[in-house]
Amino acid sequence: MGAAGRAGRLAGKLVVRFIVIAVVASVAIFGLLYTTTPIPDAPREPVSLSYGGDGHGARHHPVPLSRVPRKVRMAFIAAENRGFYDDPGVSVTGLARAAWSTLVRDDVQGGSTITQQMVRNYYPGIGLEQTVGRKLKEIIIALKVTEAQSKDWILETYLNSIYFGRGAYGIEAASQAYYKRHVQDLTTAQAAFLAAVVQRPNHFDRPYGARRPAAEARWRYVVDGMREIGALTPAEAAALRYPSPPRPSRTR
Repeated sequence: MGAAGRAGRLAGKLVVRFIVIAVVASVAIFGLLYTTTPIPDAPREPVSLSYGGDGHGARHHPVPLSRVPRKVRMAFIAAENRGFYDDPGVSVTGLARAAWSTLVRDDVQGGSTITQQMVRNYYPGIGLEQTVGRKLKEIIIALKVTEAQSKDWILETYLNSIYFGRGAYGIEAASQAYYKRHVQDLTTAQAAFLAAVVQRPNHFDRPYGARRPAAEARWRYVVDGMREIGALTPAEAAALRYPSPPRPSRTR
């Protein structure tokens, strides 16, 4: 074997060793952070606010999961996290995509499960900035919350803390803001629309004109997801029609 071949083999061994060291170091650092990162204290119980009829102003009215129909729960699972009841609080494939995006494009994004979204919306001090440190903290707390709480508790907390646009926080406030009805009175099509909204609440809050095609496409994605996870039969999914919400009243 010539000098070039030996140099190539040496370089290959060095690369392998570097990768092994990097993996071991990463695991050790993650283990240390996992041990030293506590679940934050829960925020004070939010106040129930009166509903305005003008589509403006913050509204929030937490409801127990027992008041949220199964079709509504399944709509959000279909939209945001189809493996919710089986995952450990994070998505391995989603994290892999996010890690690749971070390494290749220096863009921290993606990979958020329902549990991760709940963590950053419910617990104070998590933040929303797109940094590796914040994302890692979110992941660790999501893993710990999954160990400490039931999936139903996580889903209830998520549904009561997520922002829907139109000043509405939580599924009950959103039901009122978009369709002027309580969550238990939503149709399946309306539930799928509200589940679609959370992806882009400041865009889908007024899904009219040029915004409608994207809103309707997202709604259809949710409906198709409900069919895929068994929440709807193919016939039920095909029969649904896009439920365009009434325009919010103007402020007088």
